[in-house]
Amino acid sequence: MATTDRTVSAPRRLWNRVVRAFRRRLWNPARLTFRRLVWNRATFSAVLLSSPAILTAIGSFAMSRSVDAEIAALTQQRDKMTETSRQLDGFTRDVERFQLDRGSLLLVMAGQDSDAKLRYALDKLFRLNAQGSMCRVAATLYPDAWKTRMAPYEEIVQQDYDQPDTVQQLQSFESGMIADASRQLTTLQERINGVAAQIDAATALKTMILSIGNSLMYILTIMIFFLKTNQK
Repeated sequence: MATTDRTVSAPRRLWNRVVRAFRRRLWNPARLTFRRLVWNRATFSAVLLSSPAILTAIGSFAMSRSVDAEIAALTQQRDKMTETSRQLDGFTRDVERFQLDRGSLLLVMAGQDSDAKLRYALDKLFRLNAQGSMCRVAATLYPDAWKTRMAPYEEIVQQDYDQPDTVQQLQSFESGMIADASRQLTTLQERINGVAAQIDAATALKTMILSIGNSLMYILTIMIFFLKTNQK
């Protein structure tokens, strides 16, 4: 039993000697040096005297970070609206291009006195080609009800129509959607301009905060310097 106690206590005694040697040779001299050269009365007084300037710098930094977060959110909102506007404009242009190509070709065929059934078949072909872009325009304009909006148009286009009233109905539907897209593009551009103005204002505010913070920090530092000099 005594042999076991001596075996267990031997490593402990060695560990204690190592700890005492570390404290005596490294920790205690390092702590005394730190207190003598760094954390002494003079350093503490300097920190207290410069605390207004330090707090001013910290406050201006915190406020500028808050403005940065606002600018980032506004920039993300602007980029999202810009992307939506770009896509809507591209899909609308595709629909208008199909309309122009269809109208030009039908006008040529009418001038050549071609068969009416052939003209209606060509009209249907162009509208089927434009149907994908029409669906994308509708999905952008009416996100929650675009399928319901497009259902009557798709139903008519899938049929073999040969009446002018049917063509007029399809054309009215397309023209109405293009008009809605144009209004939406105008609204989006106005919103983008408004958000861009907010970003510019926030950027100017951040610059002003940093400028005022730096100026106050310099002024307080100079005042503390002269105050300390006069005390001596």
